[in-house]
Amino acid sequence: MPRIVDATLEAINRWLVAATAALILGMAVVITTDVLGRNLFDRPVPWSAELSEYGLYLSAVLIAPWLLRRGQHISIGIIIDALPVRAAGPIVKAGDILCAAVSAILAWYALQATLRSHSDGSLIIKNVIFPEWYVFVPLTAVFALMTVEFLVQFVRGSLDDARGPG
Repeated sequence: MPRIVDATLEAINRWLVAATAALILGMAVVITTDVLGRNLFDRPVPWSAELSEYGLYLSAVLIAPWLLRRGQHISIGIIIDALPVRAAGPIVKAGDILCAAVSAILAWYALQATLRSHSDGSLIIKNVIFPEWYVFVPLTAVFALMTVEFLVQFVRGSLDDARGPG
């Protein structure tokens, strides 16, 4: 595995973690401001529910590649743990390829939805109005990144990472 690829993926993941943390902090501040404003001053923050809605979506999406890289994504480790290393290795590799393929397909469909939404000029109209394709861009990018991460895991092929911590 070329170090430049690994270093680039690590840097991207650090940025995504920081963005996720900033989103969660921003949501906490806005929700607190909304609750205080509504209860103490009769002045709610009208777009706080939308910020929370899209913030939760983005925080779940943006953190996924980092969790995958750390081996903390959803997996069925109990099956791998029960198998001998000789049998588990090929299953882990097959799982990496299958997950890379699924991620690539999802990235493709997200890209198609992004392009269609952009060309249609679709808008999300709530308290805040913005182009619908803004919602699809992170999904497209993250599924593409996850495709690369699964391929990196396939090449790296560490069964110890697949078996998880201790």
